[in-house]
Amino acid sequence: MLIQVETLTSGRGRRLTGPGIKTEARLEARGLPAAFWGSLRDNHALFPRGVDVLLTAGRQLAALPRTTAVES
Repeated sequence: MLIQVETLTSGRGRRLTGPGIKTEARLEARGLPAAFWGSLRDNHALFPRGVDVLLTAGRQLAALPRTTAVES
């Protein structure tokens, strides 16, 4: 799923862990509906089913595969 957002900022925001992330990553994405992060956590629980999510803001891109765990 490809979603365009207002801004993407690394180093702060939601805590991301999972395969391909050495320890953890932080991501803040502005312009998402309030329920998005809860839905993404539900999507993670469906693994190996579910969808991979790509967030874009201008020339920036953040890939959130279904294997990525998200915490507030």
